[in-house]
Amino acid sequence: MALLTRRHRTNNNPPKQSNGNGRRTLQGLLLSFTLWWGPILAISLALASIKAIRLDIRWLIASFLIFALGFAGNIIGDALIDEERLIPVAWAWEWNWAGKLGEIIIAIIAIFVVTSVARGKRLADAGFTAKWRVGSVAPAIFVGAFLVLAAMALNVVLTDQGDAPGASLERFVFQATMPGFAEEPMYRGALLLALTLAASSRPVTIYGAPIDFAGALTVILFKLGHGPYFTEGAIRADWVAMGYSAFMAIGLLWLRQRTGTLVAPIIAHNAVNFFGSAAAAVARAAG
Repeated sequence: MALLTRRHRTNNNPPKQSNGNGRRTLQGLLLSFTLWWGPILAISLALASIKAIRLDIRWLIASFLIFALGFAGNIIGDALIDEERLIPVAWAWEWNWAGKLGEIIIAIIAIFVVTSVARGKRLADAGFTAKWRVGSVAPAIFVGAFLVLAAMALNVVLTDQGDAPGASLERFVFQATMPGFAEEPMYRGALLLALTLAASSRPVTIYGAPIDFAGALTVILFKLGHGPYFTEGAIRADWVAMGYSAFMAIGLLWLRQRTGTLVAPIIAHNAVNFFGSAAAAVARAAG
């Protein structure tokens, strides 16, 4: 999200878990994953015990692996072109282009694998289609516009003016492209489908969008994935950023389910980031 994509500040470019040896780094990653997936497992097991959902532990494990691989693709891609310059380039990249590209690749592979393995599932079930549900365009435009306006207002109010990123061309091009193309196929595509297979439940229709337990889990994951992590021997979290991410995740999930395609949340996500970043830049210049 717009508040959450500056390198070295957020989980879009995950913070280094330690400056020490590999064991401490691995420990930090494992503890961070426990923070993110512990609540998912606990809630799923609790609801399955009272038969509120039907839990398939195999697909829950598959969901975790998809998330972990996407995370790995993000940090490995970022490490390829970083301060250490493992792959030398003629220019300095401030934003995590390589990491997001890695996440895109993992998400697309995961969608194809899940739809190939799961019986009766098609690419369209993961939103991998350009076809919109009948009557969904106008509501999607309305909700998308609301999310953009909300993002602009929240970025103006919540961005720390002394630490806000500058209005560089790279920043705006990145925000207008990479977050939506990476995170929507991952969260509202591959993970949503895998979690639907893992924890099936009766959906609740909210203004034309069928929302089930799996959808709620993607909101929780999106929120936690942008929130608490373990580093330097302590748990750190930006609660404002987590609340912002949860709010946007709910809107993006609604768009995905109402339209039946990833196109709508991708456009909305990138618009939210671009216009939110622009609003923050204007506020910074005015302040």
